[in-house]
Amino acid sequence: MKRDYHGYLQVRECAGEPWRFCVSGFDHTRTGQDGRCTVLKVGGSREWVPIDAQDRITIRGRKYGRNRWIH
Repeated sequence: MKRDYHGYLQVRECAGEPWRFCVSGFDHTRTGQDGRCTVLKVGGSREWVPIDAQDRITIRGRKYGRNRWIH
C-alpha cells in the first residue's frame, strides 16, 4: 500500500504495520556522523533530508527512527 504524507511517499506491506518513508540514497561523510539522505516524494522526485548518527531522519521538523523508513 502507498500513501501521500504531505507530499512524501509512504509505504507498508499490510494493514497494522507502520507507514514507512522510502529512503533512496545517503550522503555521509563518516560513519556515525550526522548526514543527509534522499527520501522519495509523491510523483517520483526526491528530497534531501537530515539523518542523524542514530539513523533518525527529519521530515517536516519531526524525527523518525529506523522503524519508520526503509531503504
